[in-house]
Amino acid sequence: MKKFIIFFAAFLLIITVGCKKNTTPTKDGYIKASVEFICYTIENPKLIDNEESATNKLKEIFKKYNFPVDDNEKMNALISEFSKDQTTVDAISSETEKCAAKYGKTDNNSTQTTEQSTDKK
Repeated sequence: MKKFIIFFAAFLLIITVGCKKNTTPTKDGYIKASVEFICYTIENPKLIDNEESATNKLKEIFKKYNFPVDDNEKMNALISEFSKDQTTVDAISSETEKCAAKYGKTDNNSTQTTEQSTDKK
């Protein structure tokens, strides 16, 4: 599960480089948006294969929590700030594990799924 969370955290950071907008997002909003996106990708694993769809979904979710998805510089600064906070990372990890358990994605399953998708390519 940790590999899965690390993958999506990295995925989240990479994809949000293309995001932007002017508001004042909160730490709680960042946690909720991150968890919502990661859980959505757990529920819809094929989303990972389509970067454009994943980016659009990511923007949609973060915009809902008042993140500046139209301003790359601000998004990068916010992500950098929130991702350095261990309580934020722990909260995202904890909530994501609940989501993964709900959909039967354990460490073994997520690793196996990743290996299977890699084998298909």
